[in-house]
Amino acid sequence: MNYMEKIAQMLGVEMEEKFNIEDFKDCKFYISENGLQCKGVELYCPEIFTDLIAGQYKVTKIPQRKHTGLEDVEAGDPIYMLFGRSDGRARHKGSLSGATFSDETIRNNWERYIVIKKHLAKAASELNTEPIDWNDEYKAKWYISCDPKDNKLKINCIYKEPGDAIYFNKAGAAKKAIEIVGKDDLIWMLRDFQAFIGYSREVAADE
Repeated sequence: MNYMEKIAQMLGVEMEEKFNIEDFKDCKFYISENGLQCKGVELYCPEIFTDLIAGQYKVTKIPQRKHTGLEDVEAGDPIYMLFGRSDGRARHKGSLSGATFSDETIRNNWERYIVIKKHLAKAASELNTEPIDWNDEYKAKWYISCDPKDNKLKINCIYKEPGDAIYFNKAGAAKKAIEIVGKDDLIWMLRDFQAFIGYSREVAADE
């Protein structure tokens, strides 16, 4: 029988969760089925493990941080790419950028967000009878928003200072775009899309 999970619970951590041990600040430890493991430096973990269980060392939890999908990865960690390109493993330790993510759920969320926004932009390009004239401060520019209180889509207008939205030159065009793109997808994009998923137990940068 493997007792590592019970030992992790005794230390106040979860299996595979990274933590610090006093006097070994340069190393991130974790408990696996094979015992105490270390990332960062080469240490003789069995001896440290014995002293840790005996209470001679104190475990320090590593602060959690937002999981954006762009955290630094270790060589061999899984990576996920947008729109059907082959997923794989990181070849080198380092940070991700562009269309590559360290989390599959976040990749999927970004894919859905991009697809919905492209559909909305396509609808605007087909429904607008003329280009939006931002130099005309007296002409209304319409856009779709979502009220988080009642989860309903609304059509608003501004006259200048464009924001991060897709605009229509008539309110009716914005209303028609909701029918084309779909109410549920637009509510998800405008209300529910998150560029991260809660908080992860990945190693936070030391401050």
